[in-house]
Amino acid sequence: MNQPLVSVAMTTYNGEAFLKQQLDSLLAQDYAHLEIVICDDCSTDNTWAILKDYAANHAGIRVFRNDSQLGFNDNFLQCFARCRGDLISPCDQDDIWNPRKTSRLVDAMVGEEIVYCDSTFIDQGGQLLVGAMSTMSKMYSGSDPRRLLLANTVSGHAMLFPRSLLRLMPSVPDGAFFDWWLLFVATSHGVNVRYLDEALVSYRRHDSAVTTQHRDYATRKRQKLSRQFRLLNAFSRHPGPAQALAQDLLLNWHRWYWGWLCWPMAWLMWHNRDVLLDVQGRPQPNWWRALAWLPGYQLKRWLSPRRYPELAIIPDADQAPIKRLD
Repeated sequence: MNQPLVSVAMTTYNGEAFLKQQLDSLLAQDYAHLEIVICDDCSTDNTWAILKDYAANHAGIRVFRNDSQLGFNDNFLQCFARCRGDLISPCDQDDIWNPRKTSRLVDAMVGEEIVYCDSTFIDQGGQLLVGAMSTMSKMYSGSDPRRLLLANTVSGHAMLFPRSLLRLMPSVPDGAFFDWWLLFVATSHGVNVRYLDEALVSYRRHDSAVTTQHRDYATRKRQKLSRQFRLLNAFSRHPGPAQALAQDLLLNWHRWYWGWLCWPMAWLMWHNRDVLLDVQGRPQPNWWRALAWLPGYQLKRWLSPRRYPELAIIPDADQAPIKRLD
């Protein structure tokens, strides 16, 4: 039986600390028909020297170095464009893959769909931490993009997808992550997402990771709200089955941000709680998370201004950029 070529698409930037462990885990994959494509985003440490050494000693590794720094999303998009395989498996520079990860994901894929696995956590020294991705959120399966408007559990480092889906994602909106945007766009076109309930990645948590948030609560809150605002703007502009709900969310999000009490947002969340809130973190039930949107952000700022910072990018509710389409 012919195996499809899988392209592992890794991006790097100043990743010398953990890079060799990850490369060794990729080379240990039990899936034979594999190539490893790596794009370095102008690292200033020893990353590029490590990559050249591995490429010189392993024919299945191809490495590229950007002429100028592209950033997280654009570097991944460029790496995807250089992949030759029919299937693409995004890869971070600092994790460790289980030897069976690629083969298990390929076996789980049915037709043109996206498959992904669970991940456990390790610290900077590679020691196993308590918990897994699946203990933090309800892992998503299906083809309903509305469930991805407020949360995403399908991490890029855990997924495998057909290269043909790249035609749906020529770019990534400002403030989004490529994996979340790919999931939303793909499901908007009816592509199915399948969850494989196996932990096949050791996901490293450390302070220098791209997705690591600052420990300060106010900074984390600012990051989360800024991303949520930008994503809802992007989702509300994308045609498909989630657009109407995304537009309602964006309008009411403005009211919630500028309001003291926001009954419209709380009602919208309550009415759509099993769609919008089902993929979010545990253990609170959906109805409780819906009611949590009743206090407006200005009320929270008044009660605790240090924990709830003001966001300069948010326009006034009357100047909301999106109007509900009939």
